[in-house]
Amino acid sequence: MEKARAVIVGRGDGLLASLASEIARDHALTLAARSGGKMLDVAEGTRAETVLPDATDDVAVKALLDALPQPQPQQVAFFNPSSRVRPWVERF
Repeated sequence: MEKARAVIVGRGDGLLASLASEIARDHALTLAARSGGKMLDVAEGTRAETVLPDATDDVAVKALLDALPQPQPQQVAFFNPSSRVRPWVERF
């Protein structure tokens, strides 16, 4: 039986790394992040596929989702990219 798919967009050292390890037990996991360094560390321990889309680019995110296998029962997605735009306060 094929595992349900889980996708995590955004790769942090804390919560998402722990989440990826837990989810990879029961799901085929795809990790997507802007840079590969930290993501590859998690992928190594979880056998996850990795991709490098820019989560601020709607076309790149749509291409990522379109490339995944068709939805299956219990398919999971987490979208939690961070943006390091400085100075943040001046944006408002």
